[in-house]
Amino acid sequence: MDVHYRDLADVERRMREAEQGEFAIEPLLFYLAGIPTYVVVAELSLGQVLSGSLPRPGYPDALRSTASRIWQDRAAMTLHYARKAYAERGNRARDLVAAAP
Repeated sequence: MDVHYRDLADVERRMREAEQGEFAIEPLLFYLAGIPTYVVVAELSLGQVLSGSLPRPGYPDALRSTASRIWQDRAAMTLHYARKAYAERGNRARDLVAAAP
């Protein structure tokens, strides 16, 4: 179980952004692609509130449209880079890991 304490003003801002299809991607250790700022909306949707009451938002249509496109574009750019910078030169991921200090 995780217990999350959140700044409600920030959560409300992230909900408004998600409703407009806007979000940012925060770098976070051990998350290769980063973590989207709309994760707090998912926490509200799925988590259990221990005290008081909070909204239970659904997945906004605008976010459904923009997020999928942004994640697909990021994946395509990453794969393109991997192909051009490594694969076409014969470099493989296991070779890079083996060479790491």
